[in-house]
Amino acid sequence: MFNTPILFLIFNRPVETQIVFDRIKEIKPKQLFVAFDGARKNNFNDYINCKLSKDILNQIDWDCEVKTLYRELNLGCGKAVLEAITWFFSEVEQGIILEDDCLPNHPLFLYSEELLEKYKDNDKIFNIGGVNFQGGQKRGEASYYFSVVPHIWGWAAWRKAWSQYDFDIKDYPNFVSENKIDNYYDDEKLKSLWLGKFKTVFQKKIDVWDYQWMFTIYNQGGISIIPNQNLVTNISFGENATHTIDIRKYANLNTVELYTPFVHPKTTELNKEADYYFYYIFEQFDVEFKKKYSYNYKIKLWLSSNIEKIFSYSDSVIFSTDLIPENVTEIENWWHISPEIGQNIAFYSKQNFEFIAKKYHKNYYYKDKNIHVFTDKTFDKDQLECLFSAPKKIFSKIESKIFKQKTFTIDRKTLLWEDCELIKNKTIF
Repeated sequence: MFNTPILFLIFNRPVETQIVFDRIKEIKPKQLFVAFDGARKNNFNDYINCKLSKDILNQIDWDCEVKTLYRELNLGCGKAVLEAITWFFSEVEQGIILEDDCLPNHPLFLYSEELLEKYKDNDKIFNIGGVNFQGGQKRGEASYYFSVVPHIWGWAAWRKAWSQYDFDIKDYPNFVSENKIDNYYDDEKLKSLWLGKFKTVFQKKIDVWDYQWMFTIYNQGGISIIPNQNLVTNISFGENATHTIDIRKYANLNTVELYTPFVHPKTTELNKEADYYFYYIFEQFDVEFKKKYSYNYKIKLWLSSNIEKIFSYSDSVIFSTDLIPENVTEIENWWHISPEIGQNIAFYSKQNFEFIAKKYHKNYYYKDKNIHVFTDKTFDKDQLECLFSAPKKIFSKIESKIFKQKTFTIDRKTLLWEDCELIKNKTIF
């Protein structure tokens, strides 16, 4: 028997409703709330399918408190869901929300239940999402991470969070004037994207409910949770779908086990890499950006994942590389760039290394701009002198051995000039 209340949102999809209901039946919730939107006017198929969907509730055969919200008239995608969730949270303090096309795996229920309890007193966390669109990439070592994106295909929340929801987003002008969007996005295109969507809601040009939920979270300074594995798949793509007719990449994504005990992150720091991956690589909301920058962004992801791997081996790491000089106006004139031998896959500035140190909570020390130390330890001036004298001796021995070897000629360029242009014009971090 499952203790966390579940809200099941149903409309006119009896096949999908049956599949999701069967999954709910497997965990046997003590409390099941079911909200039905009415058939659309003069739509005979709706009347038939809505009735078939309602009849599925007759299959409840376990000890369960069932509460229902029937609407005779069709309220649409916005108000039907809004009223259902508001009704749900008028009855319970916290719970899980499932639409009739969102099929969860079993870990979704346990994951939601544990996190609802863990964060029920944390006013910063508004939304516990069930889907993951990271293409199999794991973000950190925990079972989940924190995000600016409140995914709502199988999700959970609290009454205290939903109570701040405003369907009309009346505070939109203040949100814009106070530049609150800057708290969530550095990228001007993403800022413009969401300010534009919020504006269409404010002007009542679109019938939705989820943009308002996102606005509420941003307006209140909240964040969301994303599992490190996908726990929900959307099974309704086609003529019966409301918003997902042509978005094939989302269809029937595999769900993956999220094993217990769940591992909790040490902080609630947002994972911006994951969010930008979702927008630019997975969702590709900006095709022009995708064409220009995806290669550059993949390099960044590769570097980040490998740096993280390096730090997993030791509390202290020494890098030996020359930094990009601050006084070079044309990067191709820097002596360290050698297209003909392709000896580098990345070039770093001092700002890059300071960013890395901050991201991975390391102290960063350097000397002569070519020896760089990342460490958990703190050193005074004398200790730093000893620290930097050792690697210098080691590297000088290595260099002497290399340059004593027989030289050879390379017939072709291993680093294309186009790659040099990329390095010249783009900043990785």
